[in-house]
Amino acid sequence: MSCTVKRVLDLATRQLGYKETGDNHTKYSHYFDHEAWQWFNTKKQGSPWCAIFVCWLFCQNEIMGPSKARVMLGCPVPKDNCAAGVPYLYEYMNKKGYKVTSPKPGDIIFFYSKDKSQIQHQGIVYKVDSSKVYTVEGNTSSA
Repeated sequence: MSCTVKRVLDLATRQLGYKETGDNHTKYSHYFDHEAWQWFNTKKQGSPWCAIFVCWLFCQNEIMGPSKARVMLGCPVPKDNCAAGVPYLYEYMNKKGYKVTSPKPGDIIFFYSKDKSQIQHQGIVYKVDSSKVYTVEGNTSSA
């Protein structure tokens, strides 16, 4: 496991137990609305935040910092991107060839709706064993 993957997983697991303050208000959205305000083209506080959580993880300086994360996550131009939306990030990563068929720790994972008609949730792969993929996600049961 690379040093960067280990740092991402350590940071992600340190977030376990965090709960939104209500109606999708989180420290992750606050970060993008106030500290990294040019990252997205709209304010994120109050929006579903699973993708915002994943973007926040990579933006932290202990991982790669905002500049490198912006490029990796498809946000190269301030205020001209949609990566905080699950379908947009999925589409960008697919176009860049980041699709994997055998998930491993540190991978971004996407989940389909129950009827499999659309991508609607995402997280980070924490562990994989012979029968399960374990993840850390934001915005699952408001936590």
